[in-house]
Formats: sequence, C-alpha cells, structure tokens
Amino acid sequence: MKKRLFLTSLLIIMGVTSVNAAEIIYTDPYNESPYQSDQDNLTNTGRISEGTTTAPPASIVTMDGQVSETPVKAISVEAMYSDNIQTYNIPISYGFPLSLTGNKELMNFKLVIPYTSREVGTLSDSGLGDISVTTNYLIRFPQLLLDTKLVIKTPTGEVEDADVPLGTGSTDVGLYVNGTWYLDKLILKGGLGYGYNGDYDQSQISTKVLYGDEYLISGGADYKINDTMKAGGLFVYKSRAEDEFESAGTTMGYSPGMNTLDFIPNFTYFYSKYNVELIASATIPVMDSWNSDKGFEPSYDPDRSMSFSVSASKPF
Repeated sequence: MKKRLFLTSLLIIMGVTSVNAAEIIYTDPYNESPYQSDQDNLTNTGRISEGTTTAPPASIVTMDGQVSETPVKAISVEAMYSDNIQTYNIPISYGFPLSLTGNKELMNFKLVIPYTSREVGTLSDSGLGDISVTTNYLIRFPQLLLDTKLVIKTPTGEVEDADVPLGTGSTDVGLYVNGTWYLDKLILKGGLGYGYNGDYDQSQISTKVLYGDEYLISGGADYKINDTMKAGGLFVYKSRAEDEFESAGTTMGYSPGMNTLDFIPNFTYFYSKYNVELIASATIPVMDSWNSDKGFEPSYDPDRSMSFSVSASKPF
C-alpha cells in the first residue's frame, strides 16, 4: 500500500498526463526500463554539488596558485554534453583583493546562467535552467591555496509545464572547502563539501518533494607541463540521500538517493596572446549504488553515462 501511494503521488508530481509521458521511467523508480540511463543522468544533473568542485578561472588564480592583486572581471562560456543532456552556461564573475590575515586573499562572486536541453525516452524540452550564484573566499599561504565556496541555486528552471524538467524546483545551498598544494610542477588537490537541497512544492495538488542532502569528498592532482598548460584528474565521491514525498503533512513514500564515484580528467591551456583560458574535461562514472534508508531499494543498479565539458574564460 505504501509503495502504491508513493507511485501515485510521484506520477502526479511529474505532471504525467499523456501516453508519451507515461513512458518515462521516473514515474516508477523501482522498475527498470530502456530509459534508465536517461533518468539516472537527469536525477543527478542540476544538483547543488555540481558547481562546487569547479576551479576559479586563471584571471583570478594563476597556474602557480597566485591570486590576483587587483580587481578582475571575467566572462566564460561552458558547454556540457551527456547522452541526453546538453547544457550551455554563461558564468560572469567579479573578484577583488582583501587584506584580513596578512596573506594574499581574494573574494570572488560568480553568476551562472544556464540554457539546457534534455531528453528522456521519447520526450524532450529545452530552456532556461536553474541559475546559481557562487561566492569564493580564497587565501594563499606559502604553498597552499585555500578556497572556501558558497553556492546558492535558484529554482528558475521550468518543472511543472516542461515535458522533461529543466530544473529541480528547489532553492539549494552548497558549501565546499578545497585545498590545493603547489609542489613545483605537481599540484595536489583535496576537498570536502555539503549540499542542502531544498523542497519542491506542487501547490496545485498540495504535494511536496523534500530532496535529500548531499555530501562529497574529492581528491586528485594536476601536473604543470609548462607556463601555459597543465593536465590532471580529480576523483569525486558523492552521497545523496533519498527524496521524501509529502501530501498534507503526511509522508507518502521515498525515492532512492545515490552514491557515486567519478573520475574527472582535465586539460587546461592558457592562450596568452588573447588572455583566454581553455579547459576540457570528462566525467567518467567509476561506481554507482543506491542510497535507500527508509524506502525500497531497486533491484537493478544505477546506470549513469559519461559526460564531457569544454569552457573558455576571458577577463574584461
């Protein structure tokens, strides 16, 4: 009975009213379908933790880890691709130096405006995604760069009236602390993060989705090839708790969370002639498992696909 109530409420939440929409497997997360990879990609995209491990642009932090001593403005273009999701971001940032501890410090603010196109099974939709605002406080010690990052994601992506949701419908907050050690040509990186995922309230049917929070840990290294190029990789482990569904203050059921381990190789090239930083990376799933505490655990394994990203950043 509990499972039946959950499936009914989830069916209503996603606004599945057509025959085509009924083909989308997220109407029942406990039965595998041919669209399983599409669903798993979608449920892990747009989470607050996605933006926490992104490094500041070279206009703010050089390849040697030195923070800018003057105010700097930068604009970027990012393109991210997976099997069923394409997202194009326009990040705009402004940073300025501080002097609070006697070390080199910088405060940076970044606004990310995404346009996203998504497919699940036979359905597709595109439009504005969830806009996010990031604040970085960077402090440089003799060999260590400490980057404390606060990310706020707003619910600007359409959910109810989209054939495939373009956002999560929730306001989310992420906090991430990353340390980077510069050892001549070798650069070591490690970080910890927490993501508070808010609620999505479907007011027309008095149903609420309480998204599960996220925890992450990362570690990796880069190698500085020369003054304009570096290459490396980062391992990122995330644990996302299950989502809870409520109606009139009563729990209707749960949707499973996910534990993931990804390897993210990257290559950076600084084109000094035009003062442009180019970055190419891939996200390779290494491990996936369900995270179910109070709800049912699916009998099949998650099935995420690889994704790719390219970006260009330039101060102005």
